[in-house]
Amino acid sequence: METTLWADPTYPCDPIEAIHATAERVSSTLLRFRYIVVGDISCLRIPEPAPPFRTARLWEATCFEAFLRAEGENAYVELNFSPSGQWAAYAFTHYRQGMANAPLPAAPEIAVSRSSDRLDVCVTVSPTLRPGPYLLNIAAILENSGGERSFWAARHPSGGPDFHHPSCFVEQLPAAERS
Repeated sequence: METTLWADPTYPCDPIEAIHATAERVSSTLLRFRYIVVGDISCLRIPEPAPPFRTARLWEATCFEAFLRAEGENAYVELNFSPSGQWAAYAFTHYRQGMANAPLPAAPEIAVSRSSDRLDVCVTVSPTLRPGPYLLNIAAILENSGGERSFWAARHPSGGPDFHHPSCFVEQLPAAERS
């Protein structure tokens, strides 16, 4: 699955043109995400490399996210990936309700490459998922050098950015192939 993310109009980030994102279900237990930020990368604050451990509040800085909801379900998983290598995983029972840490058998692998006009973040992660298809929202938060954040998604609900909103789950992640 491939999509282009756009900034919520109330939080623009002019030097950045777009974010191209892909999601791939490599196997029943392995997902791969790729985020390519295109534009003047020097305008962004990109977190420095850090030990790859689970941490909270990654959304307060440049961070890449994925939200997964099994078709026909209210429960969903939120995955956060920082270019620093830090990460978070949360499970929700309903829209913004029942939040708890989601188990991951291992820390996600987060690879980052950067040039003057491109930031490339590749993530391999093993969340606990059912074998069926999922609805997906891929999103990003970019912090500029002035400390302002912009919020990127394939679709934004009215009223401002809200990556958890059910209307944002617009992409399809296919069912796992049977072994």
